Amino acid sequence: CEVKRVSPVFYIAGEGFSGISKRLKAWKKENENEFDGSDIPFFTSNMAMEALNKQSAKSVKEANCELSVEHGNPGLVVIDTLARNFGPGDENSTEDMSRFVRVIDFDIKAHFGCTVLIIITRDFLPKAVPGGTMR
Repeated sequence: CEVKRVSPVFYIAGEGFSGISKRLKAWKKENENEFDGSDIPFFTSNMAMEALNKQSAKSVKEANCELSVEHGNPGLVVIDTLARNFGPGDENSTEDMSRFVRVIDFDIKAHFGCTVLIIITRDFLPKAVPGGTMR
């Protein structure tokens, strides 16, 4: 696969920096790559986003806008993890989850024209995963 262009990555770190370093080490090992973040504009938050809290979601959007002005729109926004960035609500509630998806779709995906990757932990996957869902 040939990379056509390099775009910034915005990483919303709900589990803090120790979680990011563990994930980057795993990625390096899996891909036999010495990625250190210097090849691409890779930015991490210093706190979680509470997507269902309007003020918190607005603050994250503003911070992302500031980064975009300086470095360009992100090609990828990583939300790590769903549980840590969900905010006040019930992840098992269709209504609350729909609100979460709307915030992500409108305030991040559509606003910046980027891909959004939401990380969930295996502990939160249902026992019986519906067909077609990767585990």
